[in-house]
Amino acid sequence: MKLSYRVLLIVVAIVLNDFFIKLFAGGTHDMAGAGFINLFLLFGLVIATGLIFIELKFAQKNDFKNAFLSSLLIPAVGSLYIYYFGFFGLIYSKPISDTAAISRQSGAFLGHLQFSEDIVAYSSDSVMLIGGWSEQERKINHKGLFQKEGYSDNILYVVKAHHNFKSHSSSLYFQVNSKDVNGSSPVDSTIYFSLPKSDTLVYLTFFKIRGPIAGDSILQQVKINIK
Repeated sequence: MKLSYRVLLIVVAIVLNDFFIKLFAGGTHDMAGAGFINLFLLFGLVIATGLIFIELKFAQKNDFKNAFLSSLLIPAVGSLYIYYFGFFGLIYSKPISDTAAISRQSGAFLGHLQFSEDIVAYSSDSVMLIGGWSEQERKINHKGLFQKEGYSDNILYVVKAHHNFKSHSSSLYFQVNSKDVNGSSPVDSTIYFSLPKSDTLVYLTFFKIRGPIAGDSILQQVKINIK
């Protein structure tokens, strides 16, 4: 018990160092930066676990079971800490729901999507818009000690499509609320995008792309309503 208490002090010192890094760097790092900080935390926990085991087993001559179990306190406490404080200091969006049913359960669901046209075709390529849903964008505010979940001013849209082509070989591209082909994306089986709540007019512009961009043209526009 006394031995485990000393090991616990070591892991507490490690996670407190990470905590204060994130606390005083709050707002200056994004998800990638937080992941980078967490990576160094993991390195520290792994190295500390190995060194503590070597110290307990070989230097202090403890039996293997006692040394091993005491060393496991470091990754155990570290894992619990990362689970809750991995993105401490950030405000970030929760992933979009995988299905409309999950969206309903989360309370973010707004409604199913209705399309002005449900088939887009060009040459041998065709896309059928078979459904979709919209939901409120959920935000996690973890700038304080406790996480707070709320909603942003954006709406997330999920459009499910059926196509007869491979995503990387298609000549069909789309753009959201724009007729500019620059920045358009290839059509795939699921189309995700977000827009401010203030955008009452929502539409997808589909382009056919063959050769140089100068040869591109608008193929079809599809309006989207939430029902």
